Amino acid sequence: MGVIKERRERYRCHILKMSDEGVTTMDELDWEDVEVSMQDNTPPPIEEPHTYPDASHGDAVGHVEMEEPAITREHTPMQLHPQSEKRRIVEVDRSSDLRIKMQLQTCQHRARIRRLTERLSKSMMATHTTDVMIQQQQTIAQQADALARSQQRIQAMEETLLQRDEQFRMQAEGYAAQMNAELQQAVAKAMAQQDEQVAMERRQIEKLRVEKENELAALEKTYSLKIRKAAASDGDSLPRASTSQVVHHEEHSEAEWESSMSTTVRQHLRELKRNPRKLLNTTLYASPNAEEDERDEECNLPLPSPPRERGQSKEDSEPEELARLRTLMMPMLIEATKYILQEEGNSRRPKASRVRRKTNVEIELQREKIEETADERSAFLAHVRSLFKDAYGISSDDDFLVHEPPSPRTVQAYSRSTGNGPTPEDLRLDTQGKLDSDWNQKLFHVLLQRLRQRRDEENWQLPQRSDAYFLDMIRDRAKRLRDVWRTSQPRATIDGHPETATQIEERMLLRTSTALKKARHRTRRHNFIDASSNGKKYERRASIIGSVLTAKKKEEADDVYIWEWLSSVLELLGEDGMSSEESGIEDIVNTVYRVKIMVWRRDIDRELQIIDRQRMIGTQAFSAQGSKPVPRIRSKTNPISDRAPVRGLPRAFYDDEWFQQQDEDYRSVTLTVSKEKFRWLDIAVRH
Repeated sequence: MGVIKERRERYRCHILKMSDEGVTTMDELDWEDVEVSMQDNTPPPIEEPHTYPDASHGDAVGHVEMEEPAITREHTPMQLHPQSEKRRIVEVDRSSDLRIKMQLQTCQHRARIRRLTERLSKSMMATHTTDVMIQQQQTIAQQADALARSQQRIQAMEETLLQRDEQFRMQAEGYAAQMNAELQQAVAKAMAQQDEQVAMERRQIEKLRVEKENELAALEKTYSLKIRKAAASDGDSLPRASTSQVVHHEEHSEAEWESSMSTTVRQHLRELKRNPRKLLNTTLYASPNAEEDERDEECNLPLPSPPRERGQSKEDSEPEELARLRTLMMPMLIEATKYILQEEGNSRRPKASRVRRKTNVEIELQREKIEETADERSAFLAHVRSLFKDAYGISSDDDFLVHEPPSPRTVQAYSRSTGNGPTPEDLRLDTQGKLDSDWNQKLFHVLLQRLRQRRDEENWQLPQRSDAYFLDMIRDRAKRLRDVWRTSQPRATIDGHPETATQIEERMLLRTSTALKKARHRTRRHNFIDASSNGKKYERRASIIGSVLTAKKKEEADDVYIWEWLSSVLELLGEDGMSSEESGIEDIVNTVYRVKIMVWRRDIDRELQIIDRQRMIGTQAFSAQGSKPVPRIRSKTNPISDRAPVRGLPRAFYDDEWFQQQDEDYRSVTLTVSKEKFRWLDIAVRH
C-alpha cells in the first residue's frame, strides 16, 4: 500500500504540474474504483516515456519521462508467493495507472479544445474587425473619389468663370474703345462743322460789310449832289456882290459838313464791323419822339448837323429838301440794316465756346475718382476731416466761425513776393479772397505735406492716390469751411444797415436747424429704403473700429492688438455675417431692435457689443449730430435668421453644435471651410 500511495502521489504531482487552469485535479478522481480494481492480478506493464503537450501553448514542446512503476521485475519476492493480496494490489495499481493516464489525456484534450475555441473566437473577432476596416476603407475610397470629382467640377467651373470674366473684360474693353472712337469722331465732326459754319458766317459778314460800304458811299454821293443843287438854287436869289461871299461861305460850310458826315459814316461802319448787332439798338439821326430821343442818348456816334451861319437857327440853316431827305433816308437805312442782320441772325447758330483740353493731371484725377469705391472715398474723406480738425482745433464746421483769416495786405504781399506765406505754424485760410489765391495754394500744399506724414505714420490700409487727388479733397474741405465762415459775417439788412450780433446769431441758428432737419429727413428716408440691408451696419462697425484703432495707435495703448483682432474678425465675416434686426417697442416708450439669431455663427455677441458700445459712449472720434443709436436686445427667444451661412470662413467662426450636425460633403463642398488657423481671443472688459 505504501508503494501505491507513493505512485499515486507522483501521478498527482505530475498532473497538477501539466494541467492548466480549469482541468480536473487528482482530488476529483474516484479512487474507490481504483480500490475495487485492485482485485485484478494482472501485473502492471512497464511504462514508456510519453510526450505531453505544453499546457500554456497547446503544442508539443518536449518529452516528460515518467518514472517507472515501483513494482518491477526485480520484485520477485512478491511474484514467488501464491495468489495473494499483493498480486491484487499490483493489478489494481496497473488499472489505476491506466485510469489516471486516460483521465490525464482527457484533461489535456479538454484544455486543448478550450484553447482552440479561444483561438477560433479570436480569429473570428479579428476577421470581423478586418471586414469592418475593409468596409471603412472602401467607404473612404468612395468619398475620396466623390471629393475628387467634386473638386474637378469646381475647378472646371472656376476655369469657366475665369474664361467668362476674361471674355467680359475683353468685350467691355472693346465696347469702351469703340465708344471712345465714336465719341472722338463725333467731336471731330462737330468741331469741323462748327469751324465751317464760323468761316461761312465770317464770309457773309464780310460780304455784308462791303455791300453796306458801297451803299453808304452811294448815299454819300447823293447827299453831296443834293447839297450842291440846294446851294445853287439858293444862291441865284442873292445880289451878285454878296452872293459870292455867301456861296463861298456856304460851300466851305457844306464841304466841312460833308467831311464830318463821311467821317461819321466810316466810324459807324467800323463799329458795325466790330459788333454788327450794336446797330440794332442805335440810331443815326435825331427824332422828335421821346423814344427816339432815348436812342439818341445811347448812340455813341451822333450824326453831325449841317453848318449854319452865325445867328441862324437850326431850322433856317438846313435846307428843307435836305432835312426831308435826312429824315426819310436814315430810318430806311436803319431798318434795312436791322432786317438784314435779323435774317442773317436767324440762320446763324451760336458760336461754340472753345473747350479747354484737360491736362494729364486732371485726366488722372478723374480716372481715380471713377475707379474708387464708396468705402475708399469715405475713408479718405475721414482722414482729411481729421487733418483739418487737428490743424485748426475744431470738432465741427461751426467751430470754424471764430477763425481769423490773414489780412488782405499780408495776402497781397505774399502774392508780390514781398512777404511770407503760410507755414506749418501759420495755417490761416484766406476766407476773404479767392479760394485759388496764391496764399491758399501754398496753404493747400502745406496741408498736403502734413497729410502725407500722417499716412506714413499711421500706415493706412488704403490704395495709393496721387497728390492731385488729395489736393482736390483739401480744396473742397477748405471751400466748405470758407462758406461756413462767410455765412457768419454781418450782412446788410432791408434798411441798409449791417446786422447786429443778435441778428447774426438768429440767422445762424435758423440755418443750422434747417440743415439738420433736411439731414434727418434724408437719413430717415435712407434708413427706410435700406432697412433690409446689412451693409450699413458693417460700414458703421468698420468705421468705429478704424477710428478707435487710429486713436489707440496714436496713444500707444496696450489693447491695440485686441482692436486689430476685432478688425480681422469683422473683415472675415463681411456684410453677410452681420445679423439682421426687427424693430419693436418696449414700455410703450422706447424703440428697440431685436437681433435675430444666426444658428450657424459662433456666439460673438459679446465681441460685437464691444464695438457697438464705442459708438454709444460718444467719444470725440464720432460726430454728435444725427439720431442716437437705438438699443439692441440679444436673447435666445429672438427670431432665427433665415439667411445662408457665410462660406470660406475658418473653423473657429462656426458654431460647434451646428457644425457637427452637418455632413462631410456639406462642410467640404458647400461651406468650403478655410484651413486657416484662426486664434480666438477671450476679451475681458474693464468697466
